[in-house]
Amino acid sequence: MKRNKHIWAFPMKGSYTSPLYGCMIDCGVSVKEGVWSLGWFRQHLRREDIVHIHWPSFAYNTTKSTLPAIISFLKFFVILIVIRLSGAKIWWTAHNLLPHDRNFISSFDILARHLIIFFSKRIFVHGSFARKQLETRFPSSRHKNIEIPHGNWINYYGSVSEKNFAKDALSLPKDKFVLLVFGQLRAYKNIHVLIELLKGNQNKDLYLLIAGQFKDDDYQREISDLLKSEPSNIRLDAKFIPNEEVPMYLAASDIMIMPYTEILTSGTAMLAISYGCPIMSIEAGFLRDVITPETGVFISDITDTEIEKAISKAQATNWDATRIIKHAELFTFFNAAKIMFNNLDREID
Repeated sequence: MKRNKHIWAFPMKGSYTSPLYGCMIDCGVSVKEGVWSLGWFRQHLRREDIVHIHWPSFAYNTTKSTLPAIISFLKFFVILIVIRLSGAKIWWTAHNLLPHDRNFISSFDILARHLIIFFSKRIFVHGSFARKQLETRFPSSRHKNIEIPHGNWINYYGSVSEKNFAKDALSLPKDKFVLLVFGQLRAYKNIHVLIELLKGNQNKDLYLLIAGQFKDDDYQREISDLLKSEPSNIRLDAKFIPNEEVPMYLAASDIMIMPYTEILTSGTAMLAISYGCPIMSIEAGFLRDVITPETGVFISDITDTEIEKAISKAQATNWDATRIIKHAELFTFFNAAKIMFNNLDREID
């Protein structure tokens, strides 16, 4: 029976995984957090169990020295073999094509993707466009991929804030069109490109708000150097944003700007529309399902000209937060959990 299946989650707790597994538990599935170690798997894993992995690189990307990196990757490989030899199944949710934080030995990331695809019985991917992108990059995933929605976070961090109240609370100018970069601040998000653009832009109505934590010290120094002149139309809140402040940042901003280098799935985009904030991003992967004329604007290329065109279009659009949230309601963790539940006993050749 499906109710006897047990899922070991890697990880179980997080802004994405907690609501997903909460819905799985509501469906009657036993879900617990696992420990990625050979000894733990030998002690706890049963034949009918499912090991659900979200971000494989966390299991092997643990060092920046050559020999330890090789040893860590070999342990990752051995554990995958042990899981399958035990009779348990592996599920992988493909959140990105390759890790945002690349391994010290970059080829390991590509090899790890091939291994996780080979050993997995199911690969869950967020929508048809993301699925096509994954299959183009890794054709061997094609017969294992199953589409699921990326759930929304409507009211997850609290209720939607009123715009003027939020701007006052964050000391943001009310007469500016605020572009928001939010979340972990990494180089692939092209924050440096936006800063250079805003510093030289003649549009005095624009204001760039960058909020979140840096993952790389070198990139943080690069951004800090770009802001040494303290431009009046750019603000950097380089800090962890507490959950209770998340709705405030989204309400105070006029659009979430995401000129990323590459994207498969975006929790940031789903967060934005969950709180009625439109999105500006490249036309790729999951975003092609999420961005409609009512919810955002596509950037055709990461150049100053094309970004400026997209910004001008966004400024000229009368965004309706209620309609944006209505669109976000179409994507639920419960529907994703139901699809997973229905695949517990289904075999894929």
